[in-house]
Amino acid sequence: LNLVAVLQTPVRSHTTVDRSVSTSFLSLRDGKAVVTAIKLSADGTGGIIRFWNPACEAIEDGFTLARPLSSALYCNLNEEPGEPITCTGNYVPVKIAGGGLATIYFTWQE
Repeated sequence: LNLVAVLQTPVRSHTTVDRSVSTSFLSLRDGKAVVTAIKLSADGTGGIIRFWNPACEAIEDGFTLARPLSSALYCNLNEEPGEPITCTGNYVPVKIAGGGLATIYFTWQE
């Protein structure tokens, strides 16, 4: 075992003073919901984000995208439009039934 320890490459690390700020495409507000899909909409005019609620009770979560949105709405799995959602900048609140799915269609500002 001593030979293994001697032959292993030691862990090396470095730091940098000038790190760029990390930006994520999508961030969840509370993390109660599970993101199951992120994709371009079937018609190519916006994006789709699908959530699953693993809890038995209904939850309200939300997500923020890296760019401001012009619109968001609930849709079904066939991406047929449903109830509109009021966005605040690039934040979208989402309500999901217990054990259910929520599919959100969104478009970015030009």
